[in-house]
Amino acid sequence: MSRPTCWRTKLLPNWINASPKPVPYRYTTADLLAEPCHYTYTPFEGLDFLRSFLEERKSVLEQICGGTAGTPGIAGDSLAAEISAVLCGNTAPPGSALQERRNMVLPARPGEVGFETESVLLDLWHALLFDRQQDGGVWTSWNEVLLKRFEVTKKIFTAYTITLKPAVAARFDRLENYALFAGLLLHLHREDGNLRHLNTTLKLTDLLISARGRDESPFVHALLCGILTAEREAVQRLLGYHQITL
Repeated sequence: MSRPTCWRTKLLPNWINASPKPVPYRYTTADLLAEPCHYTYTPFEGLDFLRSFLEERKSVLEQICGGTAGTPGIAGDSLAAEISAVLCGNTAPPGSALQERRNMVLPARPGEVGFETESVLLDLWHALLFDRQQDGGVWTSWNEVLLKRFEVTKKIFTAYTITLKPAVAARFDRLENYALFAGLLLHLHREDGNLRHLNTTLKLTDLLISARGRDESPFVHALLCGILTAEREAVQRLLGYHQITL
């Protein structure tokens, strides 16, 4: 069976033109770490595509956390549970594990140091939630570098050199990094409404869902609960803004 043509996420008002037949959501059926989807030359499928997308996300959310995110006990990792709760609209508590965590890379900028990606992502979460006085140019530049790396390669490597190339022996199958970055972009989109952040998040979430069989770690499990909840809310807000009713 041939692999379905990938789609480019375009959250535009012209989705109000419904297609005549229901369409399946086809972009999580193949493992996107093994078969990257570059989301180009994609067909327009109308409102039925949106319905299919939202139904698929709802189904996955119900499978992994009973349809509710941010509930106590869904993860064995306090950092992931805290971030998931923030994505669900809660406030990070003072003295939390994320707040008490020491930065490993920031305030260094991209191109100044080699780095482990997970360390940078957790540093960015810490700066975003607890240190907004941190020079905005620092975490904005890191966000831009990571976003471009993923959009070009559809991979996030575990470590990069000072020249921003994948480090020797770096892997790209650590789902924690994709989940941390997806959540970060969703949180930024909630604040700034930047569709680029949401667009990349949709692709990251597709990848996480498609590759779930690789990693059922509590960390990824907890983050997915928050990501799926926040992502669906972001899409629903956008539909409401454009007065689109499904």
